[in-house]
Amino acid sequence: MVSQIVTKDPIRSIYNIHCIQDLKLRERVVEKWVTEISLILQTNPDEFEKAKNVLLLLEHKTDGIVQKFLRNNNWNEDLHGSDLFDNLINVIYTTFLGLDYISNKDFTINKKVDVARVSMTKLQLHDISLLDKYTCMYESYLYDIPQRSEYAQWISAYLMKIPIIGEICTERWKKEATGEIQQTSLSYATKIAKEEIDRICQDRYKQQKLKTISKDCCSILSDFKTLILEENLY
Repeated sequence: MVSQIVTKDPIRSIYNIHCIQDLKLRERVVEKWVTEISLILQTNPDEFEKAKNVLLLLEHKTDGIVQKFLRNNNWNEDLHGSDLFDNLINVIYTTFLGLDYISNKDFTINKKVDVARVSMTKLQLHDISLLDKYTCMYESYLYDIPQRSEYAQWISAYLMKIPIIGEICTERWKKEATGEIQQTSLSYATKIAKEEIDRICQDRYKQQKLKTISKDCCSILSDFKTLILEENLY
């Protein structure tokens, strides 16, 4: 039975943290549980005004030691449903993770923001053909920053790091991204970058075609000159 619990995917069974001794993994399970319950409460506020209804929901959406903990303790059912839920999150975090929910939440957010800023600063693109991969990584960090007021400066930095076309793209973006939504949209900046890449590709294709035509013309002219010389000899 123990081996069955250990090998079971705990993220799929998000309501049971029994025998998950990795506290980081246990925290991820609890966070997923909190997110799901919060969504249910927010989308059905009238149904869960009463604390009793929230308790019934939590018991239904849990299993194992957390469910036992909820059932075997007395909770203040005079509270508003959402207030009881907030209190229970704090209790569950302290009891099963050894953490203060509010402090841990603030710490986690701040840590994510710091990691995002450092990662975007260090991220480099050396091969323009890897733009999609670069964009994917940059985007995942950008939206870890909660302050939209910072997005424009990071998007400008994103464009400047693109080889060959970075400066052109940045100038276009500054002129064309006139609204706040455009200025804070990485996809809008990426669209400009891809348009510039297409333009370069088309220019190079035209140059190659011109070189081919030039070679063909030179070959024809050379043959024509040779023919004239041969005729003059006779």
